[in-house]
Amino acid sequence: MRVTPRRALAAAAIAALLGFIVYWSGVVPIGAAGGHWRITDLVLHTAMRRSVAFHAPEEVPQGFGAAAQVRRGAGHFEQGCASCHGSPLRPRGAVPRAMVPEPPDLTGRVDDWTAGELYWIVANGVKFTGMPAWPAPDRHDEAWSLAAFLQRLPGMSREDYRALAFGKVEPDAPLPGPFAALLADCARCHGLDGVGDASGAFPRLDIQPRPVLRAALEAYAQGRRASGIMQTAVRDLHLEELAALADHYARLGPQRRTPPLAAGDVPIELLERGEHIAREGLASRDVAACTGCHGSAARDDFPVIAGQYRDYLVTQLQLFAGEIDRGGGRFLDLMTLAAHTLGPDEIEAVAAWYASRSAP
Repeated sequence: MRVTPRRALAAAAIAALLGFIVYWSGVVPIGAAGGHWRITDLVLHTAMRRSVAFHAPEEVPQGFGAAAQVRRGAGHFEQGCASCHGSPLRPRGAVPRAMVPEPPDLTGRVDDWTAGELYWIVANGVKFTGMPAWPAPDRHDEAWSLAAFLQRLPGMSREDYRALAFGKVEPDAPLPGPFAALLADCARCHGLDGVGDASGAFPRLDIQPRPVLRAALEAYAQGRRASGIMQTAVRDLHLEELAALADHYARLGPQRRTPPLAAGDVPIELLERGEHIAREGLASRDVAACTGCHGSAARDDFPVIAGQYRDYLVTQLQLFAGEIDRGGGRFLDLMTLAAHTLGPDEIEAVAAWYASRSAP
């Protein structure tokens, strides 16, 4: 039979009609119990791999893989990821293993993903799977932290994982008080004493006044301060629970008087530059002195930054400079302007000087 344009068009119309009938009838099963057809799985997985490879960055940020970054990623992985992807301390549960597609067990492999590809998946999520995008889209630093940890995870021992994900707190260790379970989650990263750990992965809480801690926790819980890590940690907590956590750390007072950064570990010129900006400001650029709000006589609704970890201070100033929805008090605009005016070297200098100071 000779194929004519009219016959070809008719055949295409019939095929389209049959396809629509199958689509509309609901005869095609979508239940997860049966899984995908092999060809469907192959097509979807290949498309996902190619898309990730196309969109992922080739270069990693400076300092990628540092101890503090890996520790930060581990803390979040235990709370937000391990239930689906497993960990050296616990296998995946029955629910994620019944998903289609099944979330991969990351303890034994991360396939051959590059660091940039892992970052892209963490930051953007994957459609048609249970993999969500990062809760705070602008916090690229947090997504990179998780990517750094994921590269270290395959083959990690139970002991190493415990140290990274739980810090100085033993898993399932009993804690006193009615909010013990909540405190245990905080303590994995910040410690029971609020000091965190030597890596400086998490900010010190022991030096902060109660109003600062409570305002920060409420801002995270209400989505007014961007952090995928902290929003995940406190999103479902009630105001009284947030207040109890703030009370715990505020009543401790400074637990360590030794500055986290030894003055001899950084060039003296850097510290002198940081001290000048902190004490005098930069009048030519309308940058006020930091000590005006963060000095020893500061109000209790201003955060204490003397004795805080250097990397944390750098990150916060970078967030202000980038006009990320970081949140802040009444003088948020002042901080945004000041940080936006400072150059990268000046941010490093200010952070180093404050980290070399003792907490008041």
